Amino acid sequence: MNECYQILVTVTIYHVSQFVREAFLTSFKPQFDTGFAKTGIYPLNSNIFSDEDFLPSYITDRSLPTERLPIQSEE
Repeated sequence: MNECYQILVTVTIYHVSQFVREAFLTSFKPQFDTGFAKTGIYPLNSNIFSDEDFLPSYITDRSLPTERLPIQSEE
């Protein structure tokens, strides 16, 4: 005869968070690791971007103008 034994325990909000944490870490860890590795965040890869990747931003590497142009009034 198959008998089922049940242990009745009150589950609080603290227990639920522990259950969710275990399930979350088990199910999502491989995806997080590959995502961070792809971007070079972890493990840190400081050479993930080459100098050519930053070329479009060089257009903004200009010094600010030092002289001020006079404001023309409309008279």
